[in-house]
Amino acid sequence: MKYFFWDVDGTLVDTKEGVLNAYRYTFDKLGKPTPPDSVLMQGIGPATEYGFEHIMNLDRNTAKTAFEYFCEYYGEKGILESTPYRGAEEALALVKELGYNNYIASMKKEEHCATLLKARGWDRYIDGLYGENPAKGFTEKTAELACGMAETGADGRDAVIIGDKASDIAAGKKTGIWTAAALYGYGGREELVPAKADVYIETGEDLAQFIKRFAEGMV
Repeated sequence: MKYFFWDVDGTLVDTKEGVLNAYRYTFDKLGKPTPPDSVLMQGIGPATEYGFEHIMNLDRNTAKTAFEYFCEYYGEKGILESTPYRGAEEALALVKELGYNNYIASMKKEEHCATLLKARGWDRYIDGLYGENPAKGFTEKTAELACGMAETGADGRDAVIIGDKASDIAAGKKTGIWTAAALYGYGGREELVPAKADVYIETGEDLAQFIKRFAEGMV
């Protein structure tokens, strides 16, 4: 059995439009100047509340309020302001055709992940979902992957995390699984090459070839 753990934002779906709109809505509600897009983009990847506090420099209480405003917009509108990467759905379908399993490992809220997948009709490809959920201890990706590995009983040699950020690669290494960097996402070469992933994937359309190679044990 092979186990494919997928990041969402920047790996399966280009969610930039909805996320940036949610950030703009949030800062407008807070009555604060909206940071430039270059700063807001850094908030895609880590847990959203963490991003408000540590990237956008809001104090702890304001960050909590900001997170509530963010979810208010994103859960209703922003989640659908997104575009799947070419080749993403085909990749998920291929994993299932080969008899293997797909899991989501994302710092997007668990309920938002579920809504997005269902809206795209992709929930039929997914065998398990691990999204941001403090009640479960899922405040960073390493915890999600560790839980996924424990629940599935997967061997690290048969599991891989596909993601577009250095944090995805770091989490995979800490968990002892293979790591595949999606260069077409938000991290880019500048962030991902120093992360030293096991495999680099140039475009969403290259995902299928990677899956076949991983399934054959050639990675």
